Amino acid sequence: MKLPLRRLSRFFYRYFLPGASTMPNPIAIDSRIFTSQKAAGEYVYYLRDKYAHMDNGVTDPEECEFLKELYTKYCEYDNWEAPGKPVAFFSRYIRRGQGAAGGTSVGFVVKFDDNDGTELEFSAKKAIQLVAAAQKTMSL
Repeated sequence: MKLPLRRLSRFFYRYFLPGASTMPNPIAIDSRIFTSQKAAGEYVYYLRDKYAHMDNGVTDPEECEFLKELYTKYCEYDNWEAPGKPVAFFSRYIRRGQGAAGGTSVGFVVKFDDNDGTELEFSAKKAIQLVAAAQKTMSL
């Protein structure tokens, strides 16, 4: 029986190259451990959609702590200094592009404890990717 090249290469990388694997890397955020970036993204997008039309933002303390941890790690691993401590998260319509090429999408906004009550958009997808990459590097 002849194996397709794709299956054969997966087999080779998994069993013959030390440390090589096609398995996704687990990601730890707050008290949750996700089996992959996709799993973490599904949870974050579930939260985004759950709070999409609520003016008072993320209200569940556990979900808010999770988003704080994700955002804090994102800033830390990206060497970006936030304008303050994150205190609230909102799911809002965010304008993307302009004119005929423009539109809106639902995304996260973080509110800080500074005097101005600064609010900034942030990409949950980019945050998950950066946290996963940093944790993979730390585990090597």
